[in-house]
Amino acid sequence: MKWSHIRALGNSPLAKLTTATPFVGYIILFNENIKDYAKLSNDLHLDLNESLLYVYFGLFFVGVASILYGLLAPLEVKKYSSAVEYISRDEPHLSVFQRAEIAQKLKTGDEVARSSFTDLHDWNNNRPSPDINDSSKRGDEVCRASLQLYFEMLDRSRRYARLIIAAFYAIGFSALCVPALRAFFKVSAVLLKTIF
Repeated sequence: MKWSHIRALGNSPLAKLTTATPFVGYIILFNENIKDYAKLSNDLHLDLNESLLYVYFGLFFVGVASILYGLLAPLEVKKYSSAVEYISRDEPHLSVFQRAEIAQKLKTGDEVARSSFTDLHDWNNNRPSPDINDSSKRGDEVCRASLQLYFEMLDRSRRYARLIIAAFYAIGFSALCVPALRAFFKVSAVLLKTIF
């Protein structure tokens, strides 16, 4: 799983809203008025205390995942949905220094980045020498290919962080589904009982 797969969740306003859950949820969950309301729900044969715990822990895990995503995901991947969008928006504004910095990061990046960057430059250096008109075009091609490699390197960076964040999202959304499914099945059972 890459950062770009987690991006839709991590950048969503709903996920960002859940970042307050670890702090505010505790206060709400153990509020005496809500506990009194939970006692009333026993008349409906719903265990509101248990449901609230599932909701709290679900939102807690989604909130922590969103916080971690905000802190650990590369800015370029959070900002752009693909390498194509990154290149089209950033390439025209990159200075020579920034291009050199990206090239250096590719040279010292992960094995895939280093190998691909070396292959790109070997390919470029082994092509016949361009004429003056073709030289600029050739430099742009190499720059765009380098930016593609850079975005892909960032997208697969921090593997364990990506796995932990994805697991937290999965646990959180699974916990949020439990009370909804329980309520659905209880209402369905009551409905079926009244029909038959």
